[in-house]
Amino acid sequence: MSIDTPAPGTRSGAASATLVIRDRPSGRRPTLANARPGRRTVSKLGAGDTIGSYRLLALIGEGAVGRVYLAEHIRLGRRVALKMLRPEYSSSSRLVDRFFAEARAVNDIDHENIVRITDFVEGKDHPSFYIMDLLEGRTLEALLDRDLILPTELALDLVDQLLAAVAAAHARGIVHRDLKPANIFLTPRETTGFDLRLLDFGIAKLVNTSEETKRTEVGALLGTPDYMSPEATLGRPLDHRADLYGVGVLLYEMLVGARPFVAESIPEMFKLHQEAPPPPPSEAWRVDRRISAPLEVVVLALLAKRPEERPESAELVREELLAIRRRLAPPRSSKVAVVAASVAVAVLAAGAGLWFTRTPPPAPAIVEVVEAAPEVQLAVTSTPPDAELLVDGAPIGRTPLRWNVEPSALPLEVEVRRDGYVAARHVLTAQSTLTHVALLPSSLEVKQKNDVVRSSPPIPQATVRPAPPRRVVAPEAVPPPEPIRRSKTLNPFAD
Repeated sequence: MSIDTPAPGTRSGAASATLVIRDRPSGRRPTLANARPGRRTVSKLGAGDTIGSYRLLALIGEGAVGRVYLAEHIRLGRRVALKMLRPEYSSSSRLVDRFFAEARAVNDIDHENIVRITDFVEGKDHPSFYIMDLLEGRTLEALLDRDLILPTELALDLVDQLLAAVAAAHARGIVHRDLKPANIFLTPRETTGFDLRLLDFGIAKLVNTSEETKRTEVGALLGTPDYMSPEATLGRPLDHRADLYGVGVLLYEMLVGARPFVAESIPEMFKLHQEAPPPPPSEAWRVDRRISAPLEVVVLALLAKRPEERPESAELVREELLAIRRRLAPPRSSKVAVVAASVAVAVLAAGAGLWFTRTPPPAPAIVEVVEAAPEVQLAVTSTPPDAELLVDGAPIGRTPLRWNVEPSALPLEVEVRRDGYVAARHVLTAQSTLTHVALLPSSLEVKQKNDVVRSSPPIPQATVRPAPPRRVVAPEAVPPPEPIRRSKTLNPFAD
């Protein structure tokens, strides 16, 4: 088995590099590192060299089988992105065919969220290449390196655009198979947010391929280990649901700031994808992060181990996430003008030059529509766990429990009960995103009461004695105060 990975520089080393793994049975068979002859070997090119009508200016990215350069048309001066097949692979007619299959696949999809390819050239004395629009911005990988966690609204907007691109590819029978932050390019909008472009269909699979093409893919593992679906890590046949798993990993990473699985080696990462359940995103709560229960359900559904347990299509996921975005949106008011039927009749009559009445038509009625405020998510845990939670005397579940309530229902008084423990009451508010209740054992409460009784000293009996008779003493006569005599002030300095 041979493993080919690009040069280091990805976010987490080889575990997130694009893998090309092919079985090598007995006998010498072609691999990426040992391509069969059929085309003349070409020299390596780099920045400053000229290829066809373009001058290479700088290397801006590279993948498993190709490099992307900033290039300039020699005569027109137009700057473009030029993707060139690595020279060491240009001698393989099969790899050259795959390279141009990517260009044809992208052009067949023709979607606003997928990078546009404008030209491709098969070289004889230089590597084959094709031309893409030059985009300004950064990759999602660079954005996550800077911000780590994205705001929920931004993450859902980016995933919506990604799903639109993926759905368009699936409609053409194309599975991308390498969805990762480095293959997603973001161009800043004039206001807020980003326009997304999906890149690198270099290892895309055509689902409806001929039998001969299928044979060339037997035993091949293609993708990035951190984002590969369980069936991809096992080398099994793939369909569009493999891409949905990659979308789930990306959404998880944007919301939580970490991928669902972390491993020290590629085989260990494959085993985690195949067997380990992903930790719920809500378990990675941060001070500024609250992941709603419906959103968590979608993320975990995308990360299901078996393809048949994942959503049926990218469009269905888009619809579900759109409903979640509407619930998370802040309330805003909008004015809807409602025009009465009598006004419409008056307008029609005016157009015909006829008025049935001289009174002016009534003004349109203005109806104030205020959208409902989003629900508030509450969570209660307890020590010990599995305690019964009651609201207004009615049980609603057992701890740990997470549920949504209308803002108008707050504040909300809840009671936490468990056999052998003293019940506790708490009042939850909109700020009570997570409340922990420590229950006191009933035996401890009885013991404390008994200790208080035993330690209390006996109260002595009071002796009642008759009060002695009171004597009335006449007040003594108080002599009047002597008058104040004022003496003459002596002046020691007088003669």
